Amino acid sequence: MQTHNRFKALLMMLVCFIAYIAYYGIQSPTYLIDDQSENKQIAQTKKQAIKVDLQNPKKSLETPKTKSKEKQNTKEKKDALVSLVNLTKNNPKDPSAWNKLGKYQKQIGKLNDAISSFEKVKTLGRAKGNETLIASALTNLGLVYKDKSNFTKAEENQIAALQLYQSLKDQKGMANNFNNLGRTYHLMGQTDRAIETLLKSLAINLDLKDEQGMAQNFGNLGESYRAKGSLAEAEYAQGKSLELNKKLGNTKNIIANHINLGIIYGQNGNYTKSENAFFEALAENKKLNNKRIEAKIYSNLGLLYQLRKQYKKAETIQLKSIKLNKQLGNKRGLAISTYNLALVNLKTNQLQNACSNFKKAKTLFTQINLKKRLTKTNQFLSNLSCELQN
Repeated sequence: MQTHNRFKALLMMLVCFIAYIAYYGIQSPTYLIDDQSENKQIAQTKKQAIKVDLQNPKKSLETPKTKSKEKQNTKEKKDALVSLVNLTKNNPKDPSAWNKLGKYQKQIGKLNDAISSFEKVKTLGRAKGNETLIASALTNLGLVYKDKSNFTKAEENQIAALQLYQSLKDQKGMANNFNNLGRTYHLMGQTDRAIETLLKSLAINLDLKDEQGMAQNFGNLGESYRAKGSLAEAEYAQGKSLELNKKLGNTKNIIANHINLGIIYGQNGNYTKSENAFFEALAENKKLNNKRIEAKIYSNLGLLYQLRKQYKKAETIQLKSIKLNKQLGNKRGLAISTYNLALVNLKTNQLQNACSNFKKAKTLFTQINLKKRLTKTNQFLSNLSCELQN
């Protein structure tokens, strides 16, 4: 049965790709260390003795502090939030006002407040008997719960939204929620289910000739195929997504494609192409100056340098990523960068620092409910007997 489902998913992707090529013609075409390599490294940590000293990394990649700019950005965010809150106070029964507030709260990381705003939209939709409004609120709630790593609630809301859009025969709403649901399954580690769901979204978007939707589908498929270990399919899907995003001028998504291609090339052992892809992502990000994205690129670059045994570079880059994530209050990014720094510590026999960083990563992974990473972190801590070291 499982083999049949896998064949069915692959067949659907093939059909979608053929349909894509038929319509557009043939054109030129969130970690580098995979589970196998990481498990090997975990095994190598058993019974290692604690050694000493963290060398201070060079500051070559540090950027000067821009406190005045940070204060200005904080003030702008506060002013924008106050303005949107006032909009809902003046128009308490206007769902669009609550939608705007919820989306902004999600954007600035006030996720619990965003949930309250979207719940208000859902309540107003029910009072009006407006199923489209309810479906929209459920869609947004699913996205917020995904950001909170509450994947059970994310799935629940996305399925409810999908069912409403299906009853409304709203193809675009269905495509969006299949895409969102596929992404949730990917984050839950259910890669086959993610691929199958994403292919349903792709099939609808191909029918609608929605290039924006197709670009998202191909990008997400690329990530899920990479997680599954199907690197050829992953590279192809990311390439198609990059092609569409360049055509559409989607800078943020172009950066994501370069990052994901960099990861794929790294896992394939093509380190030069990997490094170039990450540098392309950094260059493209200059248009946005998005510090969260910059931190993610540095984290992956650090892993690449670790694979190349350029440990000093790897350490410096991970510290840069950690600094940015701390400034942003990005727990997920901070957890991953701290974990990656601990891996570098292991490679350079800085085992005391490895223990310290694994403990920090463990706390963060627990807070954001990243169970798979938490399991691996606990394995490292156990093998290093870190709890005995004070």
